Amino acid sequence: MREPSSPRGRRRQRRSGGTPQPVASPWQNIRNPLPPIEPLSADQIESIHRASLTVLAEIGMKVTDPEARRILADGGARI
Repeated sequence: MREPSSPRGRRRQRRSGGTPQPVASPWQNIRNPLPPIEPLSADQIESIHRASLTVLAEIGMKVTDPEARRILADGGARI
Protein backbone atom coordinates (compact mmCIF):
# COMPACT_ATOMS: atom_id res chain seq x y z
CA MET A 1 0.00 0.00 0.00
CA ARG A 2 1.26 3.45 -0.90
CA GLU A 3 1.72 5.92 1.95
CA PRO A 4 -0.22 9.20 1.68
CA SER A 5 2.10 12.13 0.98
CA SER A 6 0.48 14.74 3.25
CA PRO A 7 -0.05 14.65 7.03
CA ARG A 8 -3.75 15.23 6.49
CA GLY A 9 -3.94 12.17 4.22
CA ARG A 10 -2.14 10.04 6.81
CA ARG A 11 -4.56 11.17 9.56
CA ARG A 12 -7.54 10.38 7.35
CA GLN A 13 -6.15 6.95 6.57
CA ARG A 14 -5.58 6.19 10.29
CA ARG A 15 -9.09 7.31 11.25
CA SER A 16 -10.77 5.31 8.47
CA GLY A 17 -8.74 2.17 9.03
CA GLY A 18 -7.08 2.52 5.65
CA THR A 19 -10.25 2.05 3.60
CA PRO A 20 -12.00 4.94 1.89
CA GLN A 21 -15.35 5.90 3.40
CA PRO A 22 -18.39 6.35 1.14
CA VAL A 23 -19.43 9.93 0.62
CA ALA A 24 -23.01 10.66 1.67
CA SER A 25 -25.13 12.20 -1.08
CA PRO A 26 -26.81 15.49 -0.15
CA TRP A 27 -29.84 14.54 -2.33
CA GLN A 28 -32.69 12.26 -1.45
CA ASN A 29 -34.76 10.12 -3.79
CA ILE A 30 -37.98 11.94 -4.58
CA ARG A 31 -41.17 9.90 -4.79
CA ASN A 32 -44.38 11.27 -6.25
CA PRO A 33 -47.28 9.99 -4.10
CA LEU A 34 -49.91 11.05 -6.67
CA PRO A 35 -51.30 8.66 -9.29
CA PRO A 36 -50.43 9.32 -12.96
CA ILE A 37 -52.66 11.84 -14.72
CA GLU A 38 -55.01 10.38 -17.32
CA PRO A 39 -55.51 13.19 -19.88
CA LEU A 40 -58.34 11.32 -21.65
CA SER A 41 -60.87 8.84 -20.36
CA ALA A 42 -61.33 5.44 -21.99
CA ASP A 43 -64.60 6.69 -23.55
CA GLN A 44 -62.85 9.70 -25.07
CA ILE A 45 -60.10 7.51 -26.54
CA GLU A 46 -62.71 5.16 -28.01
CA SER A 47 -64.56 8.14 -29.53
CA ILE A 48 -61.37 9.43 -31.18
CA HIS A 49 -60.57 5.95 -32.49
CA ARG A 50 -64.04 5.52 -34.03
CA ALA A 51 -63.85 8.99 -35.63
CA SER A 52 -60.44 8.18 -37.13
CA LEU A 53 -61.80 4.96 -38.63
CA THR A 54 -64.71 6.90 -40.13
CA VAL A 55 -62.33 9.46 -41.66
CA LEU A 56 -60.16 6.71 -43.15
CA ALA A 57 -63.17 4.78 -44.51
CA GLU A 58 -65.10 7.73 -45.96
CA ILE A 59 -62.45 10.31 -46.83
CA GLY A 60 -59.26 8.29 -47.10
CA MET A 61 -55.71 9.53 -47.31
CA LYS A 62 -53.32 10.24 -50.13
CA VAL A 63 -50.28 7.97 -50.30
CA THR A 64 -47.78 9.04 -52.97
CA ASP A 65 -45.03 6.47 -52.43
CA PRO A 66 -45.49 3.47 -54.76
CA GLU A 67 -43.88 1.03 -52.33
CA ALA A 68 -46.13 2.21 -49.48
CA ARG A 69 -49.19 1.79 -51.76
CA ARG A 70 -48.05 -1.76 -52.60
CA ILE A 71 -47.61 -2.60 -48.90
CA LEU A 72 -51.07 -1.19 -48.07
CA ALA A 73 -52.64 -3.10 -50.97
CA ASP A 74 -50.95 -6.31 -49.82
CA GLY A 75 -52.42 -5.68 -46.38
CA GLY A 76 -55.95 -5.43 -47.77
CA ALA A 77 -56.38 -1.66 -48.14
CA ARG A 78 -58.44 -0.26 -51.00
CA ILE A 79 -56.14 1.66 -53.35
